[in-house]
Formats: sequence, C-alpha cells, structure tokens
Amino acid sequence: MALLRAPCASRLPTRRGRSCAFKPVCHASMERSGSGSGAATLGRAVLAGVASCLVLASSANATALGVISGQARVVDGDTLVINGERIRLYGVDAPESAQQCKDAKGAPYACGLVSKDALDKKIGKAPVACEVKDKDQYGRNVSVCRLGSEDLNGWLVNNGYAVSYRQYSKDYIPAEDAAHAARKGIWAGEFQVPSEWRKQN
Repeated sequence: MALLRAPCASRLPTRRGRSCAFKPVCHASMERSGSGSGAATLGRAVLAGVASCLVLASSANATALGVISGQARVVDGDTLVINGERIRLYGVDAPESAQQCKDAKGAPYACGLVSKDALDKKIGKAPVACEVKDKDQYGRNVSVCRLGSEDLNGWLVNNGYAVSYRQYSKDYIPAEDAAHAARKGIWAGEFQVPSEWRKQN
C-alpha cells in the first residue's frame, strides 16, 4: 500500500461523467418563388434552422445545470444532499468515511470521518448554494458549493481535508500545494490517495 506525502498528477483513475443530451425539434420554413433561386432559398432556410437548433440546445443545457441551494446534509467529506439532490463536490477528493490515515506521530486515525465532521461543522445550519457543472456516472450533481461567498471545495483542500482531484480540474492545485507546505490536515502525516484507497477497498 503506497502512503503519500506529496501530490501526484498521474495518481487518479478515470471516471467519465454523463451529460444530458437535448434534442430540440426545429422547423425551417421555406418560401417558394417563381422568379427566385430555389436552391438559394433552401440554403438560407436550412442555415436559419440550424442556428435555431443551436440556440435552443444551448439554452436547454444552461437551464439543466443550474444551482441547487438549501440546507445541506453532509454524507462524507466531498458529498452533500440538498433537497433530495445528491451533490459531489467538483475538483476535490476527500478520504472515504472508512479510510484510515496516520498522524504526525504515525498513529492511525479515521481521516475520512475527520473530513466529514469538519465539513459538517463548517456548514452547520447555514444554507449552501451549489453550482452544478456536470452529472457523474452515479447520477450525482458535480458542483462547486459555496457558503455565502466562500468556496467550500477550496476550503476543504486548503485545510487538508481533501486533495485536488487533478483528473477533473486544476482549480484547486494551488490550495493543495499550500496545505501540503503548511502540513495541514492529512498532510501532517501519511495517507493513501482516496482514489487508490477505493480501488483496494
């Protein structure tokens, strides 16, 4: 079992997310003219129809993602439930609930539960707003969540409760580097990268 102290960009498995396909029904109208060019008229109509389809598809995708907000229930260090919607925090990966790490003295501790409890305490009863960026293969809303104006995803990484999920985002690499340098949270001792832990458990 590999125990890590430093981040590794190639350590993460591939998990493909799913995106919803939107297929708008578009109709292009054509005018017949006895004196005009039928081919030119048809071409203009087709182009107009294609443009309409693109606009509709773009609008539908923007609406489908949206924002989920309300009181959050913390499932683990990177998963929330808001109004029945399951949310996976984007770009970060926290130790699993059953995962053990080692502290600065080499003693094992339940780092997964520590991450969960820290996030739960941070949020408390305050409302959380999550901007949905995608859906993953489990149907979860992959999101950046905020407590007021504070990015909770970044807060977790910056305090050593999660690592940057580099396979999917580079947004939180600076926060991870800062936590590592300051030996915060899991960086104070030894830990197995959550994605590797999941493979073996």
